[in-house]
Amino acid sequence: MGLIVIQNRGFSLVELSIVLIIIGILVAGVSGGAKLIDNSRLRGVITEIQTIQGASNTFQLTYSQLAGDMVGAYDFFSAQNCGGGVEAACDGDNNKFLEGSGDGGYYREEQNFWEHLFFAGILTNVTPVGDGSTVYISNKFRSLTISADHVNFFSSRTGLRLGAQRPVRIASYPSHTYNNKGVLFTPRQAYQIDKKLDDGVPVLGKIKGSHGLYSDESASTSCNASGEYNILINTTECYIEVELEVFGL
Repeated sequence: MGLIVIQNRGFSLVELSIVLIIIGILVAGVSGGAKLIDNSRLRGVITEIQTIQGASNTFQLTYSQLAGDMVGAYDFFSAQNCGGGVEAACDGDNNKFLEGSGDGGYYREEQNFWEHLFFAGILTNVTPVGDGSTVYISNKFRSLTISADHVNFFSSRTGLRLGAQRPVRIASYPSHTYNNKGVLFTPRQAYQIDKKLDDGVPVLGKIKGSHGLYSDESASTSCNASGEYNILINTTECYIEVELEVFGL
């Protein structure tokens, strides 16, 4: 009876090289796919910003006032339960910027900005929730909420604040949907949005990137430095403010 010889042969250098090449291709594919997804999400956010800007301009051209700040809004939108049926809660004061007025602390102009646009049939992908706490929730970038406000960087102007609602704030003040200064964007993402729509500089222009707030209320210090975004930092550190055009200013 003959002997059966079994040879235990290791991988040759050629075979190992092929395996390493395949692994490299797979890694590159995953990395490239992640970048494509991220770029798609950022393009979606940019489109949403442009849509909101266009809706605000259309409202002003139609009603000669800023949405949320509109005097006489109740006369137009009372049938749709604007302000929960309370005229003072539906109307603004037409002073050209959004602020914290409203009935009993609710139905602030920042929140009525979205409701007026919705009731006018101009921006229909927001849904008034019935207690004056309406906010725009992105369907392109997870956890992103967009509020309209008399924002920090534009002290005499109205703008959009792009960030994340912090659970600690929502738990204590569920109606304060404009408190969305939470970190959400990496400095590179903030730069890409800023560069596409403005100048790419965090402290100049109509789009500005700021240090966001973490869940424990502490502020980031890494969104930008020396007038530039810290694009080498890969963690979420920024929220974004976008100036809105207000006719007559």
